[in-house]
Amino acid sequence: MAPFRDALTKAWVSKGQRLTDDIYGGTMNGLTKCMNTIYKGFRSSSYVFVEGKPNVTILSSTHSKKLIIEDSIAKGITVYAPNGEELDFFAKKEVIVSSGVFESPKLLLLSGIGPEAELKAHGITQIVDSPHVGQNLLDHPILAHVFRLKDGLGLEDHLLRAGPAKDGAVEQYRKNRGGPLGSGLLELVGFPRVDEWFAQSKELVKEKERNGGVDPFGPGGQPHFEIDFVVSFLSPNSISKLTNISANVLRCLPMAYSYPCRRKLGDRHRRSPATTFQEWRSEAQFSQCIRPTKHQLELLLP
Repeated sequence: MAPFRDALTKAWVSKGQRLTDDIYGGTMNGLTKCMNTIYKGFRSSSYVFVEGKPNVTILSSTHSKKLIIEDSIAKGITVYAPNGEELDFFAKKEVIVSSGVFESPKLLLLSGIGPEAELKAHGITQIVDSPHVGQNLLDHPILAHVFRLKDGLGLEDHLLRAGPAKDGAVEQYRKNRGGPLGSGLLELVGFPRVDEWFAQSKELVKEKERNGGVDPFGPGGQPHFEIDFVVSFLSPNSISKLTNISANVLRCLPMAYSYPCRRKLGDRHRRSPATTFQEWRSEAQFSQCIRPTKHQLELLLP
């Protein structure tokens, strides 16, 4: 997929956007190559690293209820087993909380770690006063575009239809686990900031002024939006279907876009994430999605 990546990288840089090899170091800004658990053409889950190790036990379909805290020290955790039974596990050395962006703060809140008012509202005794737990989630919109490619430029012949192209792709994969069949297809992801574009929007300028001169959509340098570059493998003859897909995606954007959202604790025994996703509440939020759309079109259709 090198030609695909090289062409997009060239187009990205031509628009004055930066490249990055690290979006996990605190600043998510730039075009980056996707991180995949694919080795020599084989995709695997992260659990493979600990599979078969006698000192590691993995419990599936098991949900954390709360941390077991004694004398302000986490000693273990209480979980719900698949049959609903509560089990306690105690650590010999340390407890690592790694449940993701939603479930990690939820577990801390259920364990009494968080802002007092939020915990009190749900009858949870506060153990550690940490006012920012469950607060200040700032997400960004993902732009969904579907483009019709010229005949012969898609990957449907290599991945879907029987014929010479697919036979060649299969042979290449068998030879060195490379080619289209060895790719995750999501090759590149862009996380741009477009401050100069937002400065041209009256709505966004007013929103920034109301926020004390701080960019409300990326106060800490966060990207203004995300672009997922997926190699197309759909037939150009399916343009009517693609148009319907595009329309459906655009209709869903207001609900999928989470503007500075607040973690909602909800029932302290519920096992699914409870997050408040807000629809666009102002012209500024709407403009934050519409203006990057023009940026994406100029990037891909120079």
